[in-house]
Amino acid sequence: MRSPRGKNLIQFDNKHVTDAITDLSLAWLKEHRDSSKPFFLMHHFKAPHDYFDNAPRYESYLADVDIPEPPSLWERSEQFGSIATRGANDELIPHIGTSIGARNPRRSYLGDLPALYPAEFPENFDPANFSDEENTRLAYNAYLKKFLRCVKGIDDNLGRLFAYLDETGQMDNTLIIYTADQGFMLGEHDYQDKRWMYEESQRMPFLVRYPKAIEAGQKFDTLIENVDYGPTMLEFAGAEIPASVQGRSFKSLLETGKEAQDWKQEAYYRYWMHMVHHDNPGHVGIRTKTHKLIYYYGCNYDGGYQTPPGWELYDLVNDPHETRNIYDDPQSTALVNALKKQLADARQRVGDDGSHYPACEAIVQEFWDYDEADRKKAEQISHEYLQRRLGELKEGNKNVQTHKGK
Repeated sequence: MRSPRGKNLIQFDNKHVTDAITDLSLAWLKEHRDSSKPFFLMHHFKAPHDYFDNAPRYESYLADVDIPEPPSLWERSEQFGSIATRGANDELIPHIGTSIGARNPRRSYLGDLPALYPAEFPENFDPANFSDEENTRLAYNAYLKKFLRCVKGIDDNLGRLFAYLDETGQMDNTLIIYTADQGFMLGEHDYQDKRWMYEESQRMPFLVRYPKAIEAGQKFDTLIENVDYGPTMLEFAGAEIPASVQGRSFKSLLETGKEAQDWKQEAYYRYWMHMVHHDNPGHVGIRTKTHKLIYYYGCNYDGGYQTPPGWELYDLVNDPHETRNIYDDPQSTALVNALKKQLADARQRVGDDGSHYPACEAIVQEFWDYDEADRKKAEQISHEYLQRRLGELKEGNKNVQTHKGK
């Protein structure tokens, strides 16, 4: 069928989308491709997006299991985050980031899930009849069970696809890359979704299988980004890599186990959609093999709707769960300065030089040094944003347009 807006739609009645996508891929492999030539198949699943929808056959999966929560869901360390994510004197903790329980009065899964997944909650569920801890645990388990049921459908369907390749003798002659477009927060720090630079969101799964050229069981700490996927696949296929491609092939790493001497030493991150969707402030940063520097500049494209700017630095070797922001530790001063320089260089490397949205870039530069005057202004911005948010909540406006400054 074709939609009124001109988008091509394919409808499969009584079939889950994950099953339908796999059926399409298998039909193409069996019936439509030229078996005398190599093939390239992009087999993408859409189902693991909020809110998760699984095939009915998985409804009983994990039904009687209590999913253990991450410790940081319950214990928000006083050293975690910054004024950007906590507010001055922690005044914005209820208003930054979608919560599992009732922490965020505007966006929480406790507010959304009972209506979406009533079977996962007690009959005639009313949060007022339960403690905050009970409500959080109920919402977390409802969310994780739907997520895991959805992902189990993906696992099973990949099994169908790989079984066909194995049965037809193509498994060991096919380069298989399993990855995703981002990671995902599942309750860590009482945050949800993908719009954070913290490890659970920034890191992506990436597995490669090609027995002809890649030794099984290898693990690398090389920093690769999704822009590197295309060049790598092109080189494996023996195709020319266009000069316009931003990333770089890491085929030699996979084949030799050795990182190129001139390989980049940081992964770059930028989240533009300030306080949209999940109440995440705009931020930019880099991750090295040992540290992560995050700069919450806190404004939209036009420099408006400001939240307090702040910096965060995490030691990923000694603090892999990012519980302690060491930006202001005196012993971190030299490291902060070096990483800021590295971040500035990375912005130039990827073409994010600030020219796209100059009003936003003016805010980025204003708080870059983060001296005492910047910190005092950040406190004032925190107070002003709190009053604005409380006003929005009072008006019942849950869909505030934040792309344009006021």
